[in-house]
Amino acid sequence: MAKQFTHAATKDVYTLREDGLVEVKSAATGETGVFTSEGEYVEGDLEYAEMVMCQFVGRSYPADQPPPAR
Repeated sequence: MAKQFTHAATKDVYTLREDGLVEVKSAATGETGVFTSEGEYVEGDLEYAEMVMCQFVGRSYPADQPPPAR
């Protein structure tokens, strides 16, 4: 299952794709756009996304990664 979160206020859906980019679907318009984990626009009809949500969905966190080998 892909990492996916819905924005509490806008209801926009942020989904992590297999290529590491974040797909955003606007609840208001139905438009979609693709962004980097820093919120930079890549492609699609939707050209704006919240950077913090893109970071939250698109980045790995310590709990998602095994500890480094020593």
